[in-house]
Amino acid sequence: MLRSLMTAVTGVRAHQTMLDVVGNNVANVNTTGFKKSSTIFQDLLYQTARGATAPGDNRGGINPLQVGLGVSVAGVEMVNTAGPLQYTGNPTDVAIQGDGFFVLSDGMNKLYSRAGNFSLDATGTLVHVGTGFKVQGYEMVQDPVNPMNYIQDGALSDIKLKIGSKMEAKETSLVGFRCNLDSKVGTFLPFGITNMNATARLSPATAGDDPINCTIINNGASGTAVGEFTTYTLRNEETGASFDIVLEIVGIGSDGKPRLAFAGGVSTLPLTGFSLDVVTYDSINGVLRIETTGTPPVVKWNANILTKAEYSSFKLEDVSTGDVYSVLLEFNENSLSGSKAPAVMWIDDGAGNMTRVEVNIPLKVDGTFDIPDNGIKLEDIRVGADNFPAPWGTSGNIIIKAAAQGRGLDIQAVYDASLELRSVSTITQDMNSTHPTKLEIYDCQGIPHTLEVVFNKVGENQWYWVAFFPNEPDLIPEPNSGPIQFGPCGKLIAPPSANIKIPYSITGSKDGAVTLDFSGKSFGYGDAIEGVTQYGSETTTKAYFQDGYAMGVLTDFTVGQNGVINGRYSNSKTIPLYRLALATFDNPTGLERVGNTSFRESANSGLAQIGVPMEGGTGLTLGGNLEMSNVDISEEFTRLILSQRGFQANARIVTVSDSILEELVNLKR
Repeated sequence: MLRSLMTAVTGVRAHQTMLDVVGNNVANVNTTGFKKSSTIFQDLLYQTARGATAPGDNRGGINPLQVGLGVSVAGVEMVNTAGPLQYTGNPTDVAIQGDGFFVLSDGMNKLYSRAGNFSLDATGTLVHVGTGFKVQGYEMVQDPVNPMNYIQDGALSDIKLKIGSKMEAKETSLVGFRCNLDSKVGTFLPFGITNMNATARLSPATAGDDPINCTIINNGASGTAVGEFTTYTLRNEETGASFDIVLEIVGIGSDGKPRLAFAGGVSTLPLTGFSLDVVTYDSINGVLRIETTGTPPVVKWNANILTKAEYSSFKLEDVSTGDVYSVLLEFNENSLSGSKAPAVMWIDDGAGNMTRVEVNIPLKVDGTFDIPDNGIKLEDIRVGADNFPAPWGTSGNIIIKAAAQGRGLDIQAVYDASLELRSVSTITQDMNSTHPTKLEIYDCQGIPHTLEVVFNKVGENQWYWVAFFPNEPDLIPEPNSGPIQFGPCGKLIAPPSANIKIPYSITGSKDGAVTLDFSGKSFGYGDAIEGVTQYGSETTTKAYFQDGYAMGVLTDFTVGQNGVINGRYSNSKTIPLYRLALATFDNPTGLERVGNTSFRESANSGLAQIGVPMEGGTGLTLGGNLEMSNVDISEEFTRLILSQRGFQANARIVTVSDSILEELVNLKR
C-alpha cells in the first residue's frame, strides 16, 4: 500500500481538528470572558531509507534519505490576550483589565474565570451567572490602629451583599482635629504676662565649673500677693536645682501697664547659690536681664516682659471726694475652667500703695460670660476679703454686666455721692483669638448631637479648648475644657488628646465617652504636624473625623479599581465590605478548561497565586463592565479558509493515491 495514502489521512485528521478549533472559537465569539484557541501542527515521524555518511578523503558526505509519514496536532493552545470591554452599568458585572482570574468556589474546589458576569442569589451571595459558583473575596474590617481605614481579612470567603441589610448604629468614640491655630493673634482675654519661657547658658555657681544649661520658666500666674506679681524660675537642667526671680507691682503706669521692681527696691538681684550671674530689671523699659558681673557685663538672657503683656486698665473716680484710683485687671489662664474665669484686680491709690482683689467671673459652657441681665455684684464673685477702698467697697457700688452678646464685660462703678453707676471699662473677648468648629456626633442609638469645640488663645504658645452642645445646653461634657500647649516651633506638645464623658442618659440613651484627638496619632499619622498646630498662618479650625453614625440600610454598592466593593447605606455612609480576590499563574495558558468559561489548575499551569487587584502583578477591576470574547472573526475566517484548503489538499492526496492503487491493481487483466 502507498505511504502517501496514510500520510494524507493524518493531514485530513489534523485539519479536521483545526476546523473544530475554529468552529469552537466562532461559536464563542460572544461568550463573556472566552479565550480563543490556536491549533499547532507538527510533523509526525520519518522512515529513514538511508542514513547519512560523513565526508571522506576521496568522497564527500551524503545526507540521510528520509520519507515523512504525516502530520499531527502538537497542541491546542489557549490565547490568553485581553478581550474588549463592554459597559453594562450593572453593578454586579466586573471586568479585569490586566492579568488575573476571578476566584470561584463550587463548595469543594476552586475554579478560575475571566467572566465577570455575576449576580446576587436569594441569600445575597455574589455568584457566577449560569453556574451558581460563589465568587470569592476578602471581608473588609475596620483597622484597629487607624479607624479611618479598612483592612482586608486574611481568609477567603463568600461575598455576601444583602441589599436591605442593616448597619448597626455606632456611638462616636473618637473625634479628630486637623487644623492650624494662628500664632500671630493675641490672647482672647487680657492674661497679663503669659508663658515667656526660654533657655540660657549661665555662669556656674563656682568658678571653674561647667556653665549651667538653664531653662527659664514664667509661671504665667498673677501672683498670690501684692509682693508676688510674677515669678520667673531658673532651672538647672543637669541638677534640677532652681532659683525664683520674683517681681512685685509698685504701681500702674499711664499706659495701663504695671510698674514692677524687685522686693526691697534693689536694682540687682544676685543668683545666690545658683550662678555667679546677676539679674537686673529696667523698670522704665520693662527689660529683665541676666548678665555677668564683669565690666562691661555680658548679657546671658534678656526679655522685655511687658511688650506682650496684655491687661485691661481703668480708673475709679469719686468726683465728690476727688479720690482717683488706677485699676489693673488680668485673667489667670492657669486656673481657667469651663465654668469660671478667675481674674485679679490690682488697685493703685497713686501714693505707692497697692491692693489686690480676686474674683471668679462665671462662664457658660460655650465660653461666653454667664452674667444676668441686671448684672452681678462684685462682692458676689469676690474671693476672700474686699480690698476696694471706699466708696467702692460698699455692696453694689461696683457691678459687672454682660456686653457684646456675652463676649464682653461692662464694669460699672459709683461716680459721685448720688451713687450713680457709670461704665468705667468694657472688656471684650478678641474674636480673632477664639475659633469654633462644629460637627455631629452620635450616641449608641444613632441619634445625632451637634458638638462644638472652641479654641481660645490664653498665652504665648498656649490655647484652651471648650466643648459643649449648643442645641442641648443641659448636655454638659465632663470635663468640658482644658489647655493645649505648643512648642516654640508650632508643634503640639501636650496633651495629645482629651477624654470627655457625655451624659446621654438625660436624653434616654446610654452615657458615652469621646476622645478628642489633637495630635493625629489616633489616625495613624506619625508626625505631629498632622494634628493641631500653631503656625503663623491663617487659622483653619476643622474637625475632620468622627467615627460614629446612625443606623443605615444597604441600598447599593460599587466595585472600585482595587477590587473593593463599597456598600452605600441610607445614612450616607459608604463602607468597604469586601475585596475581590484575583488569582495569577506562572503559565496561565496551561490551565485546564472545565466549561462554563471556567478553568482549574493543571500540572503545567503552576499553583494559583491568590491576591487582590492592583497588587502582586494583578490587573485592576472595572465595575459595571464585562470582558468580552477575544475571538477575532476576520482572523477566524482566515483560519477557516486555511483549514478548508488544507483539508481539501490532503483529501486530494487520498484521491490520487487511490487512482495509483487502482492502476496497480489493473496491471493484471
